[in-house]
Amino acid sequence: FRGDGARRLAENSGHPIWAEIPFDPRLEEGTDRGRPGILDDPEGEVARAFGSLAEHLEELVQSDNDPEKSSRDGAMAEETGEEQGAFE
Repeated sequence: FRGDGARRLAENSGHPIWAEIPFDPRLEEGTDRGRPGILDDPEGEVARAFGSLAEHLEELVQSDNDPEKSSRDGAMAEETGEEQGAFE
C-alpha cells in the first residue's frame, strides 16, 4: 500500500503492522531480472526493512507465535518517515 492505507487498514482491523518496506522501483526491476535489489545495496533502507521484518518474525516464532508478546510492532514506522508499503 502507498501512503497510510496499510496503517489505516491495520488500525481498523486490529492487526499490527510487522514491517514497512520502502517503495523502491529498483526492487521490482531487479527481481524481474532474477537479482533482488537488496543484493546490490545490502545496507540500504529496503534491505534494513526486510531485515527488521525477518527479526520480527523470528521473535514471533521464539515467543510461541503469540503476537502479544512481540515488542517490535510498529518499530519500523518510528525509524523511517518516508512513504512506505507495509506487510502484515
